[in-house]
Amino acid sequence: MKVLITGGLGYVGTQLCKVLVHDSFNDIVVIDSNFNPERVAWLVENGVSYYQRNLFDVQDLVKDVDVCYHLAGITDVPQTIAQSTPEKDAEIYKIGTEGTRYLIENINKKAQIVFASTQVVYDGLTEEKLDITEDFNPCPSVAYSKSKRQSEIDLLNSDNNFIIARFASVYGYNENMRWKILPNLFSKMTAQNLDLKVFGAENYKPLIGVNDLAECLRFLSQDTFYGETFHCVNENTKVIDIANICKSIRPKTNINIVDEKTPNKGFTLSNKKLLNVGFKFKQTLSEEIKNMINLWSNK
Repeated sequence: MKVLITGGLGYVGTQLCKVLVHDSFNDIVVIDSNFNPERVAWLVENGVSYYQRNLFDVQDLVKDVDVCYHLAGITDVPQTIAQSTPEKDAEIYKIGTEGTRYLIENINKKAQIVFASTQVVYDGLTEEKLDITEDFNPCPSVAYSKSKRQSEIDLLNSDNNFIIARFASVYGYNENMRWKILPNLFSKMTAQNLDLKVFGAENYKPLIGVNDLAECLRFLSQDTFYGETFHCVNENTKVIDIANICKSIRPKTNINIVDEKTPNKGFTLSNKKLLNVGFKFKQTLSEEIKNMINLWSNK
């Protein structure tokens, strides 16, 4: 099999590469617009081909792929309309929407596209909504979520073989982890004996461990889920509960709750569909937070 991973040097891509190199795939190719010397060296050492390219320069690589894990996209994005700028929105649209369209148009029709979508396609909700299933109508509000939703629609309207995987917030240790994710940030602060300042204490955070997500992507690509959408989520946890897990591991940690009014507590995602097709989670939030705190604490 030939496997292509776009955005393969990112947080999820890094973990997915680790998972796939242990499988029987005989040809794994990674593209990324960035270059990380340590990660590229690891890829090459493990028999993975790496190309520093953008999504508009992949025609020669997608002609004969069997599976394409499409993870590429801009992740440092405005989280509210007020934070957006026309320039940033245009960049998000070009890489996210136009880049995905280019991939859809140029990849061979037998290839399976596993598309990395996101929970934030529901960021336009104006009231609390719990246990959202995959058939609940998305309501994106900012450029990033609108771009992801448009790519979902483009895939649904195509004649390609695809799976849409809507990621919850991804947590857990690896070499390219993201710090804006609360479990990662709170673990780091706790390890360094810093106070945890908690905003929106009662707000919900749909979460999934980074290794579980990588295993989930592999699982979905190995079965016949043509045209299906899945919520890749393990836990739906309140912000205050994430802070309390940290405190349970390091009891001296101070939690400062910022008293602020929020419109609603947000939303939670259902993972029943994913569980019903046989996927099993292995990571837990508390175990991974404990692992990160132990890794970063002075001995």
